[in-house]
Amino acid sequence: MKSTITVALGTQMILSYKIGLNFRNDSVDFPAVLKKIPESIIREFTHIIGDKGYDSEKNHQIARSYGLISVIPARNEDVPVYRTKGYYRKKMKRKLPDEYRERAKVETVHSVIKRRFGNFLRSMDKINSRKEEIMKFLVYNITRMVKNTKNYEKLIFLKGFLLSSECIQ
Repeated sequence: MKSTITVALGTQMILSYKIGLNFRNDSVDFPAVLKKIPESIIREFTHIIGDKGYDSEKNHQIARSYGLISVIPARNEDVPVYRTKGYYRKKMKRKLPDEYRERAKVETVHSVIKRRFGNFLRSMDKINSRKEEIMKFLVYNITRMVKNTKNYEKLIFLKGFLLSSECIQ
């Protein structure tokens, strides 16, 4: 299974996801994952950051249509700028914005999920494997919500549940 997630870098919470059954180019999943995020949440952000797998002029244009500045490095570093196709791809090739350094937080989210919930799926069939992956994302978001919430009275039932199931350390 291949999962693509979007993460709010400030809270490190998962905003949307797409779980594919086959391994394929990340670039194909970019529009679907972005479309799943409600507009009210998208308006809170200025940038969307992705790795080289999401590099395509179409993805840069889609991000701009949502009012986001895309920070996606161009693939094929050895190809000169004048041979790179697309306005935004050339722009990324000339100078990658400083916001790209924040991308490590997305890898942190993947790492935390794998460390806490395992690097494998126990389910054998595709439907249950997908459900299991979604549950990992859900429980991860709940643990982040509990850690980020100052007013614990609202989440006291969740905190007790999560502490009893040893999700929070």
